[in-house]
Amino acid sequence: MLLLMVCAKNEPTYQTLMVCAKNEPTYQTLMVCAKNEFQAKAVTIYTCKGMQSPKVVLAQLQAWVKENPNRKREVIPIEICTVSDTQEGEDAPATVAGGWIPTPLEPPGPLALYLWKTNPEFRGGSPPVRRTILRDAILSITVRVEAELRGVKWHRKKVLEQLAAQQTSAVSPPMDTPELDTALCALFGYQKVAVDEANKKVEFFPADPRKWSSEFPVWGATTGSRAALHRPGEEPVGRGLAIWLGDRERDGWKVNWPISDGTLEDIKKKMLEHGTGVGPSLDKPKKADYAAAWGRAEALRHLGNFN
Repeated sequence: MLLLMVCAKNEPTYQTLMVCAKNEPTYQTLMVCAKNEFQAKAVTIYTCKGMQSPKVVLAQLQAWVKENPNRKREVIPIEICTVSDTQEGEDAPATVAGGWIPTPLEPPGPLALYLWKTNPEFRGGSPPVRRTILRDAILSITVRVEAELRGVKWHRKKVLEQLAAQQTSAVSPPMDTPELDTALCALFGYQKVAVDEANKKVEFFPADPRKWSSEFPVWGATTGSRAALHRPGEEPVGRGLAIWLGDRERDGWKVNWPISDGTLEDIKKKMLEHGTGVGPSLDKPKKADYAAAWGRAEALRHLGNFN
């Protein structure tokens, strides 16, 4: 292979010449790129052993150029724009309440969300490539579910059913996969906020955010993981999450907060110590109301430490 870069000055000639040689210095391909405004000063030549000298090659190429009937024609500049699925370098309009930005997933689903976040080949691949990666991931995760998720709390049968359904998620995406979402969070070490904008609901995976770890990432997704959610600049949604949740509640959203355990007296004591109430809308609150209010307060306080 002989690569010859020819830079011409003050004439509408040729920016790049690529010459391919095989077994002997005969030239099979000549690619000429012209630009009327192009000016440069340098000539760089790379040769392989056994080929003609650079001066001889350059003279031959210049002779070919002079014989080219299109040598004086101008090439209209073409701007090639690459649009990323994460909108790097541009501010995409926020379509989710609170300024979170959705990026559609194809195929959708909680497993696709994990792969999109962690696998560059999946993220940048074509739909057939993504489906192949998804299929391989389903097989490997099935083995891990059988081996690692022990105990009745995991409902492994449902996990495996929902996992297998991810294979055809592009055709009929399953919308409700709480067991699979929780299992993937446990297997791969992340936490997830699921946003149902149509019904103004927010769910957590794992379900109790009071037990979330600031060492694990917090990812956002729409219902059924049809789209990944992120803040502007693809900042994680865990940053400022407590404030975002409080704003959603003020807008009438329902957040699936955890329920606090303990006796009514213990819960009241803790709430009194932290200045937390059950809200003015309840004239005669019951224990369930106190447990819900204290669970919410604990979760918000814990999530407030995330950055």
